[in-house]
Amino acid sequence: MTPSTRKRRASKPSSSATRDKKKKMDIPVPSDPKSTDKKSDKMKCRVCHGHHPQRNQFAYRRIEFDRTELAWLDWINCVACKCDFHLGCVGKQPFEKMLIASFVCQACEKNGKRTTNKTPEELGEISNGKQIGSQQWINTTLQTKKFEDVAVHRDQERYGLIEMKDGEEFSAHFDPKKDWRAIYLIKSKEGLGLQVPTAPFGMDELIKLMKGVRILLKMAAKDWRINDNNTIAVDPTQWLENVIDVTAQITTRMSLDRFGELFNNTYARERIYNILSLEYSRTGLADVVIPPEIYRTVSLADRFWPLGGDSPERCDPKHEASRPAVERFVLIGMGGSFTDFHIDFGGSSVWYHVYQGQKVFYAAPPTPKNLQLFEDHKNSDHQATVFLGDKLEQCWKVVIDQGSTLLIPSGYVHAVYTPVDSIVFGGNFLTLQGLQMQIEIQKMDTRRELGDLFGYPSFDTVMFYTALTLSKLLNEFCEQRASGLDVNPDYLEGAETLVEYLKEEKEVASNKKKPSKFARGMTKKDIAERLEQAVVRAKEEFTKSNGQSTKGCRTSVQEDEGR
Repeated sequence: MTPSTRKRRASKPSSSATRDKKKKMDIPVPSDPKSTDKKSDKMKCRVCHGHHPQRNQFAYRRIEFDRTELAWLDWINCVACKCDFHLGCVGKQPFEKMLIASFVCQACEKNGKRTTNKTPEELGEISNGKQIGSQQWINTTLQTKKFEDVAVHRDQERYGLIEMKDGEEFSAHFDPKKDWRAIYLIKSKEGLGLQVPTAPFGMDELIKLMKGVRILLKMAAKDWRINDNNTIAVDPTQWLENVIDVTAQITTRMSLDRFGELFNNTYARERIYNILSLEYSRTGLADVVIPPEIYRTVSLADRFWPLGGDSPERCDPKHEASRPAVERFVLIGMGGSFTDFHIDFGGSSVWYHVYQGQKVFYAAPPTPKNLQLFEDHKNSDHQATVFLGDKLEQCWKVVIDQGSTLLIPSGYVHAVYTPVDSIVFGGNFLTLQGLQMQIEIQKMDTRRELGDLFGYPSFDTVMFYTALTLSKLLNEFCEQRASGLDVNPDYLEGAETLVEYLKEEKEVASNKKKPSKFARGMTKKDIAERLEQAVVRAKEEFTKSNGQSTKGCRTSVQEDEGR
């Protein structure tokens, strides 16, 4: 290369070098407007919208973020220049927007203006110590309350608490053919079939395992982010997760890595946050944390969407992507967290293992009185200052220490206090045993308009597949009775409740001439009618053989052969 050539090339650096230099100088690189940017757009982000009149008046630091996550594209308005900005474009997260009273952008900060935060009063926080969940209320009220002694016994069909030494004792005691109404507290996971990480394992290790998210092939068609091993790489700085702002008792969203920073920094916490619904079934954590055997034995989702192998009850291929992703959660709570009284969505049962820390449950059985009190409380204007536990009958305090596992049947009304930083593995599952209670709670959830976001996902889909299973089991019962076997009808009362529930479903109730097929060549109406016929036949057979009403017959089910 000649000196003159070197001189010419030095005087005209490459375009990539120019861009790198401009980035270092914090000068925006002009670019053509995106095809989606229109001059007529009512909302224009001053940082990224190609037609914003003030876009190049200030060198905003460009921030890359996941634009497929709509929360990053939420708007925030600068009170000084009156311009609109995407949260992601100014490096703000939803939980921060919630705390901001007046936002000032980078350009306007040059003029001495500053962003200000809301006062506790503006956040709806009550400073008189009466707000449920506040630190003052926990210290002065909750910690001093007296609760009824829990009814400790050994009968799984009675409300109360059953304490077990380990999983082996539990497995010997628990009968999947009987109704399940008692809470189980199991001191050791040995024999439960539960697998958890080996210590040391904390927030940093958890985040590393959450980086690779498994995606079903049919859900990930032509997505450029999918790796060869059918996973999608997830950046924890971009993964927004639902968190509870415990101080304000408000649900907001925060990136996983930011929560990790706050969780690990125990000395400078201005606010307390709690993650209750971090689902891990499509992450690397799924290979490390395996739910207990009871879940795999009685879970309806695992029955119709088996994760390993095949099953004659497996759902139709078109429903493969509808598997309820609620059976594998990691719950991460900062010390001082409090979750007010609730019933798990759809009346689902719960497995709950305290891996690190400690949890305190305040639980009441799902008696008719308690369920009505709960629904009235949720519809009242005084939830923030009234402790429901003072009204519930038989409200018990149950402490779950590190290493212990809690199994909660359908419908229990409960609140949870976290005295120290804690990591919990758990999940929700529907069962045949809890069918009547699950439908009752689902109806309550519908009245409360929880919707898909806070309700049990694909509940009706699970129920229609359950109807197919129950029809088969009840018809088998009739055949067994006809052959002279002295057996009881399986889940008959639950099946009756399910028939009435399915009749109210809009496709079943409609008179559409050509309704679509749901599964196995049958419409939803076909399935509901088949179950109703099986119920009528089973009741007639039982009454004929026994000369008595089916009312009060056991509602359990013999597991069909092969399960």
